[in-house]
Amino acid sequence: MPINITPHQPSSAIGRLPTLGTLLLALALTGCTTGHWVRDGGTEAELHRDQFGCERESAQMYPAMPRQSTYGPATTTETSNCKTKGNTKTCKKSTEEAMTYTTDDNSSARYDAFSSCMRANGYWFQEDR
Repeated sequence: MPINITPHQPSSAIGRLPTLGTLLLALALTGCTTGHWVRDGGTEAELHRDQFGCERESAQMYPAMPRQSTYGPATTTETSNCKTKGNTKTCKKSTEEAMTYTTDDNSSARYDAFSSCMRANGYWFQEDR
């Protein structure tokens, strides 16, 4: 009888940086695929032990490497939109700021190592339908 556990990035994979960039990276890496790890026989305790061991091993091999990136203008820019009507000048100012996000450069390699470790322990990934 197969015992299932839901796959996830090793706990340090996200680097505890819940940012838009991290979420987008995770979505790109998974390709919207959902599923679970399956192994014939064994107990749930063994599955959790193996999962924890694989997480620890992959995190040691590929520790979190957070990197901040910027999207948008390199600096904050301010523009004015001025209109003159008679002797009155009205200006509207708008500010455009760069958006900063954080990614983990080792996330993909760490998850690959985690997956390889799980497979070496007799698991396979079964996609949900």
